[in-house]
Amino acid sequence: MNRFFALVFLLLPVACLAQRPADYWVAYTDTSSGDPLTGYKSLDGNIAIAAKYLWASDTFYTMAIVFDQGWIGINRKQEIILRPFIFDNGPDYVVEGLFRFVEGEKMGFADPDGHKVIPARYDFVTPFEEGLAAYTLGGYKQYDQSRQHWWWTGGYEQGFVNRDGQEFREAGPLQGKRRKALTREGKPVVLDGKGRIIKK
Repeated sequence: MNRFFALVFLLLPVACLAQRPADYWVAYTDTSSGDPLTGYKSLDGNIAIAAKYLWASDTFYTMAIVFDQGWIGINRKQEIILRPFIFDNGPDYVVEGLFRFVEGEKMGFADPDGHKVIPARYDFVTPFEEGLAAYTLGGYKQYDQSRQHWWWTGGYEQGFVNRDGQEFREAGPLQGKRRKALTREGKPVVLDGKGRIIKK
């Protein structure tokens, strides 16, 4: 089991934000219970959170992803602020500064500090790519014969969403640093490589 958590740790990307608070906590491991458990210490070495998690992200700014009977995002009061979408048996990867989280049966996007950038209002979303994420309303999981792999199928509405939460019915391929798109209302617009509207 320890190998599993070590593998997840190696696969998680390091999220680099332009501005981070100078005050942060660092993870430490305690094996006195017989199992390696992780907690957090302040930069001066004082224990901020006793070692009790089976896995925890290496630094703690305003949110940390930990494993405690499931993957959760906690704040410094150890309150659950979100639940990451589970991908490859671990928390979703940060892509273009955002990762997927779930609330009930819906999905949205949050940043590595736990800010919910796009509310959980979709039945399924893909990670961001070149400024857009594909979304689906409705639909269901379709499993392969082994029941180990699945994909999302069906639904009554598909489209794309940018980081600002603007939705598009269609989005063409990037040509240079621009792409043509249609809003949900069918209005043609031009988007830049980050999914922002630059021409109406």
